[in-house]
Amino acid sequence: SSHLNLIQVVIFICDIVGAGKTRHDNSLAVLTKKFVELVQASPDHVLDLNMAVSTLKVQKRRIYDITNVLEGIGYV
Repeated sequence: SSHLNLIQVVIFICDIVGAGKTRHDNSLAVLTKKFVELVQASPDHVLDLNMAVSTLKVQKRRIYDITNVLEGIGYV
């Protein structure tokens, strides 16, 4: 699907941007992929961000980083 292609682009960009940064920063690509999987698995593709924080075991700020990137490409 076109959304899958967009996610692949996001993950690629996150990998490039994360080059030379800490492991925590590099995990943005992995977290983005997991976040999108949660969205795709949820009813009507609606996801409670607090549930995402709990499931992914990250701070809410990290979820906002992910949603900002996905919003920038028109995914959310």
